[in-house]
Amino acid sequence: MKKEVLSLLKPYECKSLLDMTFGAGGHSRAFLEGSPDSSVLALDRDPLAYRLAQELEDEMKGKVTALNGRFSELPQLLGKVKVRPGSLDAVLMDLGVSSMQLDTGQRGFSISLDGPLDMRMDC
Repeated sequence: MKKEVLSLLKPYECKSLLDMTFGAGGHSRAFLEGSPDSSVLALDRDPLAYRLAQELEDEMKGKVTALNGRFSELPQLLGKVKVRPGSLDAVLMDLGVSSMQLDTGQRGFSISLDGPLDMRMDC
């Protein structure tokens, strides 16, 4: 799905992206690689995804800002990092459960692996 997302974002026109479902960061990384002058706000409420966003933030200094929280907290999170209303070019939401949750039985999302039924992003 990465190719389709990038074609819709048209990285050469989009300079600032809010990735509201960062996950493992595949879309954000591809976006930044396709448009070196761009930046990404990487939001996720899953602690593992947030750590991955922080790693990408360290790797791509000045291009990524990692945000940890819920969709409902977005106004406060954007305010903390001084994002002005109307300053983002695009918002990406890849809704659903990611393989990071499904591939680990202990996370409580898997239907094929043993583990407790939990289904919370914060474990």
